[in-house]
Amino acid sequence: MTALRRDSEYDCILVGGGLQSGLIALAIHHHCPDASVLMIESGSKLGGNHTWSFHPGDVPDSSRSWIAPLIQYCWRDYGIRLQEFDRTVELEYASITSERFSDEIESLFLRRSSTKRLRQRAAEVVMAGHRDPLHYGSPTSSAELPEISSPDPGWRLLKETRVVEVNNNSVVTECGRSFAGKNVIDCRGPARTSTYAETGYQKFFGFELELHDDWPEKSPIVMDKLDDQSDGFRFMYTLPFERRRVLVEDTRFSDTPILSRDDCLQVVSDYVHNKGIKVSRIVREESGVLPMPFGNSLRPPLSCALTGGYAGGWFHAATGY
Repeated sequence: MTALRRDSEYDCILVGGGLQSGLIALAIHHHCPDASVLMIESGSKLGGNHTWSFHPGDVPDSSRSWIAPLIQYCWRDYGIRLQEFDRTVELEYASITSERFSDEIESLFLRRSSTKRLRQRAAEVVMAGHRDPLHYGSPTSSAELPEISSPDPGWRLLKETRVVEVNNNSVVTECGRSFAGKNVIDCRGPARTSTYAETGYQKFFGFELELHDDWPEKSPIVMDKLDDQSDGFRFMYTLPFERRRVLVEDTRFSDTPILSRDDCLQVVSDYVHNKGIKVSRIVREESGVLPMPFGNSLRPPLSCALTGGYAGGWFHAATGY
């Protein structure tokens, strides 16, 4: 059996590279700048393929400065249409795309790890007898900076790395590497969550469309009720990113997790066609089936580590996000 290789101890290890891990990393950077952080993601990209939307007014003042860089789109208001009920809600509405999220979080880790290596090299220069480390010359890239042994592991991001064991103060990867952490937070999504006694679902299939014509609304429509109410409460959700680029989602609150892409695409196509709009192409697709446990039926997995993300019960009760 291969012996485990153990790194220096991090102040915080984040397992998973989704929304909550990214928000925790930003919060640590802002509130505890001297802390060291390791994030481990099994995929090749942080954040998956999502669009997260929220009311900026819900964000506390203490967090707005580090949330703001994640926001890619923001509108002054949004609409709700439920047959005879048609209202414009004059509250700011904002969206974070997975692309922006990934860029911001990866840049954060790159900046923090590069800063640490610069400080290490400056320390090496001083120890070698140079009075002013600035005279030693500045590297042209972080790749030129040597990694040296240090009791402070700094900030580190590992992608395409699968975690096989999570404990209170350590994480073990599939390749047999062990990382120690004063705090370990497991944010790996709903797949590890125990079966719910009573569960509904918010499920959706969205298509980001490039259009031949201008989209008729300048603000999001977060609910536009459909005539067809089979398979639960069903409505369209639209985010106009540009005049001729819009995200249109067939969304349902349903008792079942079953979702058909072809069915949703037909509904979206009909919806856009009925507005007199022609589609040039589908730019991107996203989908989700989000469990929404009723009452106290959610049972996060028993673990010595802190459980974040969906599996830890950190989701919005009305949306499943």
